[in-house]
Amino acid sequence: MALPIFANKFIGGWEVTSFYTTASGEPNNLPGNVIQLKDPRVANIDWKANQVRGWSPCVARQFNDGTVAVQPYSITLGCSANVADASWLQLPNYAPRSTPFRSGQIRKHRAFTLDSSILKNFQATERLRIQFRAEAFNLFNHNYYGRDNFNTDPNNPNFGTVFPALVSTQNSNPRQVQLGIKAYW
Repeated sequence: MALPIFANKFIGGWEVTSFYTTASGEPNNLPGNVIQLKDPRVANIDWKANQVRGWSPCVARQFNDGTVAVQPYSITLGCSANVADASWLQLPNYAPRSTPFRSGQIRKHRAFTLDSSILKNFQATERLRIQFRAEAFNLFNHNYYGRDNFNTDPNNPNFGTVFPALVSTQNSNPRQVQLGIKAYW
């Protein structure tokens, strides 16, 4: 059964396109004088928080006399005072670097964007065709702070954190919507 001409003009001629891009965050730099003892990843990182913790702040420090103790700020942040529960061991300053520069377990902010468009083509006359289009770029308005490294100073209470609100290196555009009309003759 054929649609009436006016129904075909309304229902027909639509085009919808979407382009979704996602990328896992690049590996973050690791501190030079710290050994990773356990998997330090934090589950479900909240990138919208004021202070984003990317890995466990539980750091034990080895002193020059060979004794080992958990950093006081680690205990304040909820880590156990037991050295065996620490995720990181800070070596004395004279110790050579024994860790890789980066780890695939610890990643920066991941990026994703969705660009989408919807188009409607009308045949106005035999020679004139009109196209209306609505396009949206970064439709989810997702912020991306992938240029920023987590704090890698094991003596700093902000070890393993980044502050997105204080960063000026957002690497994505805000949501943009544009409308257009095009005539073909």
